[in-house]
Amino acid sequence: MIYFILFWTLINYLCLNVNSFVRVPLQRDHYASLEKSINAKENAGNINGTVTALKLKYGERSSGFIGTISIGTPKNEQVFNMVIDISNTALWVISSECTTEICRNHNVYTYEWSKTYESNDRFKSIKDGKDKLLGLGAKDVVQIGSVSVKSVPFYLVKDLPIDFLLEKTYDGRLGLSLPINDDDETILETMINQGTLEWNLFSLYINRTKEPNFTYSGGELMLGGWNTKYFNPDDIDYIPLSKPGKWQFTIDRITSAENTTGVWCKSGCEATVSSTYQFIEGPAKEIKAIYQYIGASIDFPLLPPNTPIVKCNQINQLPPIKFHINKKEYILESTDYVVQTGNPEYCLMALIIADNSSDPWKIGYRFLSKYYTIFNASEKKIAFANLK
Repeated sequence: MIYFILFWTLINYLCLNVNSFVRVPLQRDHYASLEKSINAKENAGNINGTVTALKLKYGERSSGFIGTISIGTPKNEQVFNMVIDISNTALWVISSECTTEICRNHNVYTYEWSKTYESNDRFKSIKDGKDKLLGLGAKDVVQIGSVSVKSVPFYLVKDLPIDFLLEKTYDGRLGLSLPINDDDETILETMINQGTLEWNLFSLYINRTKEPNFTYSGGELMLGGWNTKYFNPDDIDYIPLSKPGKWQFTIDRITSAENTTGVWCKSGCEATVSSTYQFIEGPAKEIKAIYQYIGASIDFPLLPPNTPIVKCNQINQLPPIKFHINKKEYILESTDYVVQTGNPEYCLMALIIADNSSDPWKIGYRFLSKYYTIFNASEKKIAFANLK
């Protein structure tokens, strides 16, 4: 991804202290009472369903947010640190058949240790970021918080790129994208079919520090409900999804100040959300127009072309950027879309040119961390609610 090239080159150039971006403290154990009623227009929830919270920590190397689950019986005997990925359907973990020295620094799944393991013997190619992995199918009980899900399809991976094992701190990936029309049942689909959750939705809260420099210190994944500690349910305005099998929706337009030049995505554009990517990606034409409007430099010496730089002392003078979605404005202030890297003079914009301009906009957790996000699988809707 161009993100890694631009971002890490910038860090090296500006002598960034990387530790400021990889703090991983756990969230506090206190939780507010859960909201039981989702919407007066919706049907009643599952009578025997459960609502559970999973504490998240911020993963190193910008891998996103990591939560702990267990796979197999007895429960909590085989525990894994999993990246929470709302853009992916796959659930996979490292297999005990990975015998390299580096694998021993990760938690691995041993099927002989589980009484509920079911073999599948089906191989599948799994995309994990820029890597393509080969997984062997299996089924077992998955425990997420207080939720126990039976016969969940997942994949065991034994061959991993050496750089993955050296750089990544997680043991697998928990995909929470919507089910797609193929032969693979996702864990989200399994939970829905088994009536595991009180409501067939999940929600995400990302905790970030305040100005002058946002860093991420964890979050919370709520399965089956939401946590009113972080937002007011009256602020929920559901956005209909525009494509089956993805958390994808339509942006009506993007604007800034009230004039004719600060308008982009004029005819509407498609967007997806990502919990494993920090920035906001869009097509070159639109993003470059925003750079020009903001006054960002993309010809900074010694940096790759199109690396967007602004003067740090001008951040508070930069205009807001407004995403108009389903007749509602979602506003990013300049402090939301500018990354302060530690260099007192130059800062990086969090709006990046996509590798492929035909792809939907990718809305990363720089945006998501400003809102409480609800993913409603039953209604095929998503919502961004203002944080308290």
